[in-house]
Amino acid sequence: MEQRYPNQWQLIYLSGSGKEPSEYSISKEDSELLQSQSKLAVLGYADLIKWLTECILYTKNDRVKVFLEELKLYISQNFITQLSNEEQTVMLKNILDHDDYIKALIEVETLKLQVQENLLVKFKEDLNQLCEGFTLEGELTSKAYSGISIFKKDESKKIRFRVEFDRSRFGLFFLGIVLSDFTDVIVTVEEREKLLNLVQEQFPSIKLGQSPNWPIYIDIPELAHWDSNGDIWVNIKNGTLAQRIYNDYFIKLNEIISTSGI
Repeated sequence: MEQRYPNQWQLIYLSGSGKEPSEYSISKEDSELLQSQSKLAVLGYADLIKWLTECILYTKNDRVKVFLEELKLYISQNFITQLSNEEQTVMLKNILDHDDYIKALIEVETLKLQVQENLLVKFKEDLNQLCEGFTLEGELTSKAYSGISIFKKDESKKIRFRVEFDRSRFGLFFLGIVLSDFTDVIVTVEEREKLLNLVQEQFPSIKLGQSPNWPIYIDIPELAHWDSNGDIWVNIKNGTLAQRIYNDYFIKLNEIISTSGI
């Protein structure tokens, strides 16, 4: 590298907490020399996220901006979320010791919410394409009890399929069969028992729940907390989450709704 680019090269040593490389990687003397010559930069993930955030804020090229956002998201999901408690403690102290890091973190959090809201719009659009001929009512947002109901107006007037967050900030996601109206619609005990038996036949290994407004609901542990699960948002972007909800749950539950006579 030095022969090809005598004056334009720099090595970057990246670790979770920004600690110095071990002497197995490079001697202490060589490390100090290269750092003094700006030929070696020792960075932590927080430093890299800060730099990427600044690049995103100032770049004018849309393609470059998209690439940087994807890179930042990838690093956040695959490295920062997997840090040990010790590394997280070091990173937190490092952030709190630097005004620029605190500012960058707040900017990242604001950008994160914007990305999540945009992806939720895409999620509904994907469901709408998959559920051709159905009406989609409502929105998934960061607010508690936000959700999307999917139904055909000429079918059951009492119950319908729905996905919902039970907590704010994308917490406790679940889905199931809900009453079409919480005030005027009544499903009898016998009808609830019938639905429970029908759903148990389709999902024998899944724990089912019931509540006054939900004749049947299903908690999916790996999808419970969206805010702290980067894989979910990537799956929304790729369209695979909507496809999973449609294939694994909507088709079966809607068939039960259509044939139950309720």
